Amino acid sequence: MISYSHVNEDSIPEHTMMTTASFSNMVTVAGSGERVIALMDHESLESIIIVDPNIEALYLTELKITALGLFSVSEYLFFIGYKSSLNDLDRKDLFSKVIKRLSKNCGIYWKTNLGIIIKGKLLLCGHFERFLYRVSLLMRFLFYSRIDSMMHYPYADWNGYEKSLWKILKKLFTYKMSYVLMGNKDPAFIHEDAELSYIIRAFQESFDKNEQLNSFFIQLLFKGNLQEMPKEALPNSLSEAFLTKVKKRLEQKKITMEYHQTDLLTYLQKEKEFERTFISTSDILSFELPKYMNTILGLVSKQNGDTSNHIVWRSFLKHRDFYNSRSNSTDLTIQDISQSDKTNMYKVYSMNF
Repeated sequence: MISYSHVNEDSIPEHTMMTTASFSNMVTVAGSGERVIALMDHESLESIIIVDPNIEALYLTELKITALGLFSVSEYLFFIGYKSSLNDLDRKDLFSKVIKRLSKNCGIYWKTNLGIIIKGKLLLCGHFERFLYRVSLLMRFLFYSRIDSMMHYPYADWNGYEKSLWKILKKLFTYKMSYVLMGNKDPAFIHEDAELSYIIRAFQESFDKNEQLNSFFIQLLFKGNLQEMPKEALPNSLSEAFLTKVKKRLEQKKITMEYHQTDLLTYLQKEKEFERTFISTSDILSFELPKYMNTILGLVSKQNGDTSNHIVWRSFLKHRDFYNSRSNSTDLTIQDISQSDKTNMYKVYSMNF
């Protein structure tokens, strides 16, 4: 199962940290592939190792990156379904070209699931995205024509109906059963330790500050797509200007790609040394205990050198403040960079090693 297929994390924290040094290598969890692409413009980057225990996540990431290197940026955005139409192009014809460049098993997988591509559903085929789409249908039904005004005005300026209905929905979505009934079986949301109130707080903060138009989470929740987001607010992986930079690097073969079906810790344990390496873990604490992350931090911190390496990790609804509390028994220098995450959703941490 593809768990995530669209943008589900703000890559700005990682992107910002990468500008502080010159990294030659990146080790990253695949996820939906969007975060990976959003970090590929780093000028000195030469090698990207993409790991994920979910083989389908690797297949999705490989397809996106290969397609971006082969097609024009406009064709790529049409191929993944961000653009609904483009001249007389046909996604099936585009796939017949890209499959020749995919690894054998990846090609077989997408040939079997070609319907997803033909229908323009590549960005919306993930388990989480299908859940978000169902919620967006509910939102559009309940708020109807009011959604447009709600996207442009701060919460203080909403009318009584909008505020009352939103208050009910906020309460509803603090219960795990609401997510289950809407088809969300993601452990990041329904695990017994998941604190769902953080989601509501993040949305409310965005509404209070009138930042909802620039929030991809809110756009997906209320609109079901990102087509109406301002161009300057689009995530890097959907920005034509940004993708043009990445495509140029791919065409010039300045980056080598490797895909490994394994978890991050297992891969890192096989590595003897890290040099000018950036590690992006995604929201790893949604699926692993702090002990797992501490093992990774302990492993990489044993490196000898001039701290030319860097690691960024996230927590979503679980273990959010572990690295700001006394429960964290590590003696490592860890930085909380959550303020740079525009979604208001995640706690984001980083460390040089």
